[in-house]
Amino acid sequence: MCSKAQSQRGIKDSGVRKVRESIEQFLKDNYKMEILANEYIIYVPYTTVDAFEKTVYDILGELDSKADMRNCFIEADVYCYELGLTW
Repeated sequence: MCSKAQSQRGIKDSGVRKVRESIEQFLKDNYKMEILANEYIIYVPYTTVDAFEKTVYDILGELDSKADMRNCFIEADVYCYELGLTW
């Protein structure tokens, strides 16, 4: 199965452009990211809901690390409407 997770864009602080580019490239390369109405939409393959949730947490951790390396931070509200999940 594959589910769609959505996250509102929110990267704050100086160095925003480079962080945003890095994060967007990571999401495009790994999760077929699209941007619609100021939201990132990614497609996450999974076999169980637990695996899906772990993957979402791993993605958020990776995004946070990319921002932190440039002294920035992320704010994310993540939704999976298909499964009724939020993070």
